[in-house]
Amino acid sequence: MQRILFCLIATVLVLGCAGKHNDTNRPDEQPTPDLDATTELFTDLTIDIEGTKRSYHLYLPGEPKTAPLVLLLHGNRGSSDQLLGLNGLVAPFKRWLTIAERENLVLIIPNGETSSEGHQGWNDCRTDVVFDLETDDVFFLRTLIDSVSNMTENTDPRVFSVGISNGGLMTMRLADEIPNQLDGIAIVVASRPVNTECPDSSTPVSALFMNGTDDPILPYEGGHIVPMRGELFSTLDTVAYWVNRNQANTSTETLELPDLYLEDNSVVRVTSYSGGLNDTKIKHYEVVGGGHTEPSLAEHYSNIYKLVVGEQNRDIEMADEIWDFFSTL
Repeated sequence: MQRILFCLIATVLVLGCAGKHNDTNRPDEQPTPDLDATTELFTDLTIDIEGTKRSYHLYLPGEPKTAPLVLLLHGNRGSSDQLLGLNGLVAPFKRWLTIAERENLVLIIPNGETSSEGHQGWNDCRTDVVFDLETDDVFFLRTLIDSVSNMTENTDPRVFSVGISNGGLMTMRLADEIPNQLDGIAIVVASRPVNTECPDSSTPVSALFMNGTDDPILPYEGGHIVPMRGELFSTLDTVAYWVNRNQANTSTETLELPDLYLEDNSVVRVTSYSGGLNDTKIKHYEVVGGGHTEPSLAEHYSNIYKLVVGEQNRDIEMADEIWDFFSTL
């Protein structure tokens, strides 16, 4: 039974998450984006990282020189194509393109490297993962942020990172290793790893968490990730860690959002913690009844996909909620 469940999960995650990714179509050298052009998404750009070509997509708004940078990190088995829906599949993250055009944001959407199991992901420092990566993804992402900032001659120093699942774990690693480069992070369906080789940081960073209480892959209450992906702390323990790290007020404000779509069998409760060091904040979106999915009003996963990943909340738009949080920082 366990082997059958593993195969079902792997099959559905590949069909539902993996985007089209063909390195053979990527030239070794990419043209420099035209900063005087209208808003545009540049796909399959590359950057040399110590002799290795790493790929990414880049969205430039109308005024890139004055735009904050937002890093978007896909999950394990995902890709930059999948995250933005360029493979034709459901993609709540593609809402970021609309927000970026409206709010004048630069979006950086990188690809993780391929692990020994043959899927793209991030080296997030877990030591109890069966198929791990040895890539220095902190160096890659830090270099990529600096490169795009220099390319756009950016005068807005704000940098934010959003990650889902394995991308969420990688975002937390960035907040530990390059916290002074980040003005805020957002974690979707992920929490802190129990077994990690990377040190914690004490530097305060504003953080948002959006996790489903019925997530069958990354348990909300903590425990082992399915299948064979290491052990995590619970979401509440993770939020408590960030409240303590930021020295935010422990007195909270909790709001239950309107249940706009009754058939999704889920509601959203939002708990806010303010008054942290350097005016940092913590926000926790508890998606009661939600699974290993991003809440979305517009992008809806199929019933077959939800058999494995759990229910998808349809009361809020994940990207809008996260940008509303970032915009207050």
